[in-house]
Amino acid sequence: MEFPNRLWTRPGRRAGSFFDRPVEEKKAVSMTKEYPFGYSGFGDEVLSRSLDAKEHLPDLKESFAVGPLDPESGAPPVQWPDNAEDFKKKTSTYFEEVNALANRLLVIMAEALQLPKDFFAQKNDKHRSALRMLNYPEQKVPPKPGQLRASAHTDYGALTILRQADVGGLQVLLHSGEWYDVTTPDYAYVVNLGDLMQRWTNDQWVSTTHRVVNPPPEKAMLRRQSMAFFHNMNADAVIDAIPSCVDDAHPAKYGTITAGEHLMQKHLQAVGQQ
Repeated sequence: MEFPNRLWTRPGRRAGSFFDRPVEEKKAVSMTKEYPFGYSGFGDEVLSRSLDAKEHLPDLKESFAVGPLDPESGAPPVQWPDNAEDFKKKTSTYFEEVNALANRLLVIMAEALQLPKDFFAQKNDKHRSALRMLNYPEQKVPPKPGQLRASAHTDYGALTILRQADVGGLQVLLHSGEWYDVTTPDYAYVVNLGDLMQRWTNDQWVSTTHRVVNPPPEKAMLRRQSMAFFHNMNADAVIDAIPSCVDDAHPAKYGTITAGEHLMQKHLQAVGQQ
């Protein structure tokens, strides 16, 4: 799929200007329990909570998330910052373009799972996907022992499409137990499987455990920015084990759940509300 090069820089550049706004302006579009998008302040999240981690040191980042643009999704209307019409326009365009890429990937995944090509399309015509812009500020004060820019976690939905600045820090956990540094060439994405897809495939496909580590001291004053598109299914999509992933040797491991219930459980864990 050809992806317009012009779209790479526009939303990212505007995201940087959003994070440079005064804290009061950013908090005007804050994330709440009722509105799980918007602004999440520096240190508000501990992503490792979603993996039931025992240590709860705040992650050294802030973020701004845009929820589904389609009113038919049932999600609350997107809350945009004031005086940001250009940011709204270009971010919305990027959202739709990367969502189209996600749909292409889901067709490939359906074929790999011996499903009809439109299996996932039938369950995401009113999807609850979100685009999250992340800012990891300069580290003027050394982090506490064990504290990271983003603690180890998996993503919650079907798949994630990440665009990251080339400043390092992203690592994925290999089956060997080692952490692997992820770098990307220009105009390339990192694609992660999420927890929902792992559940759907009865653990045949595994969600990607990853983290963002702190920069070395000589690069502590470099901030890191990225944009993650979290592709989520319709809130009422029923998730049962895919038939090709179940047999006598691999009985279904999970009960029935809707995609919306699954997503909210994970989100509330990460923000410490469950």
